[in-house]
Amino acid sequence: MKTLRNIINIFRSILVALALAAISLMLYACAPLPPIGPDDNPPEGSVTIPPDEDPEDPDLPDDPDGSDEPDDPNDSESGGNNKPDVPDYPTEPDPPAPQEPWQSEYGLPSAESAKARLVEIYGGADKMFLLNANTVARMPCPRGETVKLNMTFSVSAYAKTVLEDSVDEFNDVFAVINPHYRFEINYAPTDADFSAKYSVRMRTEAQLSQTETSQVFGFAHVGYYNGFTELGDFAITIRTDVFDNGAYLMTTFKHELMHLLGAGDAYKNANATQNTIMQSYKVNASHGFSSTDVAMLDAMYRNPASPHSDEYIADYIENYETNSTHTRRALTAVVYKQMINELDGDEIVSQTNAIGYKDTAAFASLVNGGAKRDETFGCARVSFTELEYVTRPEITYFGGFDPTTGKYSHGKQKPTIGSSQSINYTDYGDGLLYAAPDGNLYTLFVRIGDYVVLFTLHGSFTDLPALGATVWHVCTINN
Repeated sequence: MKTLRNIINIFRSILVALALAAISLMLYACAPLPPIGPDDNPPEGSVTIPPDEDPEDPDLPDDPDGSDEPDDPNDSESGGNNKPDVPDYPTEPDPPAPQEPWQSEYGLPSAESAKARLVEIYGGADKMFLLNANTVARMPCPRGETVKLNMTFSVSAYAKTVLEDSVDEFNDVFAVINPHYRFEINYAPTDADFSAKYSVRMRTEAQLSQTETSQVFGFAHVGYYNGFTELGDFAITIRTDVFDNGAYLMTTFKHELMHLLGAGDAYKNANATQNTIMQSYKVNASHGFSSTDVAMLDAMYRNPASPHSDEYIADYIENYETNSTHTRRALTAVVYKQMINELDGDEIVSQTNAIGYKDTAAFASLVNGGAKRDETFGCARVSFTELEYVTRPEITYFGGFDPTTGKYSHGKQKPTIGSSQSINYTDYGDGLLYAAPDGNLYTLFVRIGDYVVLFTLHGSFTDLPALGATVWHVCTINN
C-alpha cells in the first residue's frame, strides 16, 4: 500500500508540473484604442513639434489598462503553451575556450544574488515583477549560439528597420553585461532553425484578445525547465497591424522579448516602478529601455567573469537613458532617412518641373540617381529663396535655419511685401531637417548642391504604410 501511495503521489506531482509548464504573457494596450496610425495634427496652439515627437504621445491610448487578471497559462486563446512537458535539457559541453577568459566563462549570477539585487533595484520584494512570481527564471546561456528570432511571415522594409534597431538595443546592453547573449532576426529560417534550442518563433495574428477596456498587441510564449528556473520553447506573437506603427512595434517587441528573458508585467503589480518598458502604454509611453530595465538585465545576466568593474557598469546604467541611441526620435530619423534615400531621382525632377519653375536643368543634373543630400546641412546658418517661376505666382516662398537658436524662419513673398515667422525645427542629423510650417505642413528639408528641397511628408513613423514624400518647393541658397 505504501508503494501504491508513493506512485499516486508521484503521478500527482507530474500532473501539477504539466499544468504549470508554460505561460503566456500579454502586453495590454489601453482602450479605446485609436486607429493604428496617428492623428498628425499637433496639439492646440503648437506649430513646432513634429507629429512623432509630441511628449504627450497623442497616438497612444489615454485610458488606464483594463485588465488586472492573470493570464491563464493553459488557455490557448491567451497564448498558453500547451505542449507536454519534456525532460530537462541535457548539460551541453563547453566549446573550445578562446583566448580571453571573458569569452570562455558561461556563468550567470546565482539566483539568490540576482534576486537580492532586484530587491535593491526595485526598492523591495513587493515591487518586483518577475516572470515566475518571486522565482528567478532565466534564458540559459547560449554558449556561443545566437538567439534567432525566426520569422514566419514577411514585413515591410520600414518594419524591418524598426525590428532590427530593437534587437540592436538588446545586443548593445548584453555586449556590456554578458556578450554570450546575442540576438538576430532570421527572415528565412529553416526547419533546423525552428528546432534549435535558442529559436524564437515569431508569429503574427490579425486579432488578439480584446475587451471593452483593453486590447492585446502581443504576447510571449515560454516553457519552464529545471525546477522552473530555466526558460525555453520561445515564441512571440504580435498583432498584424502593429507592424504598421513604428512606435507600437518597437515597444511591443521589446516588451515581449523581455518576457523571454524573465521579466514579468509591471502593470500587474500596483507597487512596481512606472519607469520600465514592462508597464502598460498608459503608464509609460517610452519606447526603449529605462535605466531600471538595464539594471534588471544586469542583475539577472551579468557574466561573473566580466572585466568591467561594478563602478563602470553602475555608470553605464545610470546614464543609459541619456546616452541611448534606441529612442523613438532616433529611430524616426533612421526611417525617414531610409525613405528619403529611396526616392527616385526622375520622380523628383518630374515633380519639380510640374511646379512651374523657369529653369530646372542644373537642379535635375544634381538629382539624377536620387536625393544625394549634403550631410552637413543644418550645421550652420543658411537661408534660401524659391526658384524663379515661368509665370510668377502671387506668393513665393523663402526660409532659413539658425542652429544657434533652433529656429526655422519662413515666409511668403509678394511682389512688394513679405511676411515671415519663426518656429522650432528638428535636426534628424546627416543633413535631414524637419519643421511644420503653418502648424500642419509637415516638411522634410534636404540640401542638394546649392539647392534646398522642401518635401511634404506623407504618413509618419506611426503610419509606415503611408510613409513617403513629394516635392513642395525647390529653393536656391542665398549668398
